[in-house]
Amino acid sequence: MTNIKKGVNAKDMVEAGQRVVDSGIELSITLISGIGGKADSKIHAIESAQVLNQINPNYVGLLTLLLEGGTELNADVQDGKLELLTANEVLLETKMLIEKLELENCVFRSNHASNYLALKGTLSEDKALLLHKIEEALKDGGLDKKDRYRRL
Repeated sequence: MTNIKKGVNAKDMVEAGQRVVDSGIELSITLISGIGGKADSKIHAIESAQVLNQINPNYVGLLTLLLEGGTELNADVQDGKLELLTANEVLLETKMLIEKLELENCVFRSNHASNYLALKGTLSEDKALLLHKIEEALKDGGLDKKDRYRRL
């Protein structure tokens, strides 16, 4: 996912996150679902889970990618370099992330207006419930209809 210019690599993020946790400061980490597009969705979920598992933050929040005009990411979509995920694909990426997470007493939230499905729970207590909610939403369908409300 070198196309996302964070300014740090996974090793740097893990080291910094572990220093925060080790110092006793509560740590909140936010991820953006779909930022890797279709090509990197699976690797984004797997590698994000690996980083989070090494850090063990107190809180993990998910947003879903929304594009703004005039940005490099928006230009990549317009030029065909980045293919956005559908609502179902975003949920599949989220499901894979949660499946791979091995966090203790971590508050998990995916309840921002940018998300297609509101999820909240504590990992590892509510992991099965979170996965069940995703599976039910995928079965029910109609998630793409919510797209116009995601910026509210």
